[in-house]
Amino acid sequence: MIDRVAPIFILFAAVVAGPQILAVLPNVDPLVVIIGIFVALGFLQHLGFASSDCDSGVAGGATQNQGKATASKAEGQSDDGTSDGQEHVCNTKLRDAERALAQNSYANAAALAAQVVDADPECARAWEVLVLAQKWEGNRSLAVTTARKAMDIYEVHSATLESLVQELGATYDPMTAALECEARAGEFLAKQQFDLAFDCYAQGLDTVGLDGGDLRLRLLRGRANCAQQLQDWKTCRSDATELLDHDPNDVAALLQRAVANEALESFAAALEDARRLLILDSRCSAANRLVHSCRKALQ
Repeated sequence: MIDRVAPIFILFAAVVAGPQILAVLPNVDPLVVIIGIFVALGFLQHLGFASSDCDSGVAGGATQNQGKATASKAEGQSDDGTSDGQEHVCNTKLRDAERALAQNSYANAAALAAQVVDADPECARAWEVLVLAQKWEGNRSLAVTTARKAMDIYEVHSATLESLVQELGATYDPMTAALECEARAGEFLAKQQFDLAFDCYAQGLDTVGLDGGDLRLRLLRGRANCAQQLQDWKTCRSDATELLDHDPNDVAALLQRAVANEALESFAAALEDARRLLILDSRCSAANRLVHSCRKALQ
């Protein structure tokens, strides 16, 4: 401020104050008076610059400290953002794992759940999904080990894990496991998710083997129905044939095999099944349609 006022003050002193000083001191050389005025004003201006530099330094220091505080705050916010980002990723992977488990994609569900428990070992739901996926994959011993690891090492408290340990630790019964597959397939059928029900019936058949008795027949019929809905005609024909081997007069299986043979362009076999079907049920409209269409195709 002083450096801007100084030229005006010097002009004022030279014009007004200089003559008054000479009037009081007539023996003083005017040149000396003028030089003295300029020296005094130069000193005052120097003091003004020093004050300005000091104020600038204080302001600069305050600005620098404020900048550091802002940077520190921003860094803290960045850390919180990273933590929130990791939690969001874990939640997303857990939802994907649950979706994969519901869709019978057990390997994918296990892989996603394993990633979540690696990031958050205290996440009980991730452990549950991982153990369930391993169970449905057929890795019962691994599922037990995983559940005990969650409860013993990471102290995860979960009624589901405790129940799974008791279930999987018991003597393995293929019939019980196949019944679980059948029940799970029924849940998917209720939602008309035929592809997922098909997988459950197939897993049940693999579990129960060839000596499953009535349970195997139920699983075969269920898979044949799903295969027909999915237009998997080879599986439909194969399962219906096994049912007919057990009971040649099984009307539902005979109709399924006739339809599958027609779809596979095995018209002679389809015609034979349709004629036998009419012997068992002369009012079967589907059998009449099959006889007509197959005769036409064979001409």
